[in-house]
Amino acid sequence: MLFFEEMYFLGYWKNIKEVFAASKRTTFDSVPLYHYRITEGSLSRTYTNYNWAGYEATKQMVELVRRRFPEQLPFALYGLMRSMISLYDQALVTRSSKEQQWRRFAKDTQAFVRRNIGLVAESVDLPRGRSMQLKLMAVSPVLYSVSFLIYKRIHPERSK
Repeated sequence: MLFFEEMYFLGYWKNIKEVFAASKRTTFDSVPLYHYRITEGSLSRTYTNYNWAGYEATKQMVELVRRRFPEQLPFALYGLMRSMISLYDQALVTRSSKEQQWRRFAKDTQAFVRRNIGLVAESVDLPRGRSMQLKLMAVSPVLYSVSFLIYKRIHPERSK
């Protein structure tokens, strides 16, 4: 059994394609199994370490799932949405979201979420907050950014 959170520790997903390729059956369970404590000085508080490797590996994983496990595609797409939004959140927190690459990335994320949110929403039991987050990004990255930064200001301990 392999948990979504643990996949990031498999060498930034380097082995995940082999794990999925060797699988006879996959299942997705979106129920959180544990929660994190974020303390001052922890890696969770360093916002400049963009996880591009994880994002790229997640894109590759989606293509593998699309070919080998199409019934699990909505869950793989959801994982990619989370990865994209997490990267954009990091750009917002570090105030680099106004740079050209991040504006382009925000538009790409918006387009990806718009294209896939219907399929994901009908298959994945999304928590209300996550559903709202995805819908905001689908409507407008600017609206999403404003909402995220307001939430971050009010609840700095609960968001990256």
